[in-house]
Amino acid sequence: MDQFFWFTAWDANYHSMNLTLREQELYTGDCPSERPCTPEMVAAYRAYFDALEVGPLSLIQKAINLGQAVIQHVAAGMPTVTDEQHAARMAVCQGTPGLAPKCDHLQGTSCNLCSCYITLKAKMAMQKCPAGKWPELPVVQP
Repeated sequence: MDQFFWFTAWDANYHSMNLTLREQELYTGDCPSERPCTPEMVAAYRAYFDALEVGPLSLIQKAINLGQAVIQHVAAGMPTVTDEQHAARMAVCQGTPGLAPKCDHLQGTSCNLCSCYITLKAKMAMQKCPAGKWPELPVVQP
């Protein structure tokens, strides 16, 4: 039955993976008592997935990522960050001349980890940088 419940997780190289409920439990080690997992099972499963060679995101995966971001944004009440917070997030991606280089994952106006249009994603308060580079920010409700 758990074959029908899918989660998106990020592997060690920040590529998204669609996992069934059981795969997600084994990957994170968060297994319920009715489906226990040992630390050895978790380590083996994580090593297996982290070793997979993952290519660029397909058009379908890009559409799924966009759909998930929009659903999360709408479900949360469409909270946005302030203009200053947005500028800080964009500075992380685009770099700051003389201070910080641009992010290795920025390709044009999109992130090559999640394929999101960065200007839009950086404005959505509930969204996170897949590389974990954006600071946690308080949100402003519309």
